Amino acid sequence: MVLRKLVSLIFDYNAKPPVPEAPFIEEDEECDGKIGIEYSCKDGQLYVSAAVEDASETSADLLARTCLRIETGEIAEFVYQALSVWAQEDIHRLQFMEKVAIRLMELRGTEKGKKKLAVDPSQVFDFRNIKE
Repeated sequence: MVLRKLVSLIFDYNAKPPVPEAPFIEEDEECDGKIGIEYSCKDGQLYVSAAVEDASETSADLLARTCLRIETGEIAEFVYQALSVWAQEDIHRLQFMEKVAIRLMELRGTEKGKKKLAVDPSQVFDFRNIKE
C-alpha cells in the first residue's frame, strides 16, 4: 500500500501511452543495420553491439540520425515503448517495470544538473492495473 502511494506520487496515471503494434522487425523482413544494448547483472556491465549490412549513403544517413536521437535522449521514448509492449498484461513484468521506474526516479534525483529527459517513464508505463 505504501509503495502504491509512492508510485502514485511519481507517475501521472491519467496519461495513456501509445503502444506500437509491431515494435520489432518481423523475422522474415530484412534489416539493414542493428544496434543492440544488453546488460549483465553478474558483472554490472553494459554491452552495445552494432552491425551494418547496407553501407549506402541512405544507410549512413539513417544511422547518423539514429545516433543523434541517442545523443539527444529522443531514443528513450522507443525504449520505453518497447518495454511497455514487453510487459503487456503480465503482472510479474509490470511489477518489474514498476521497480525500474521507481529506481529511475531515484537516479534522476541524485543526478547533478538534472537533465530533462525526452520522455518521462510515466508517459509510457501504466501501473494502474497492478494488483497489490
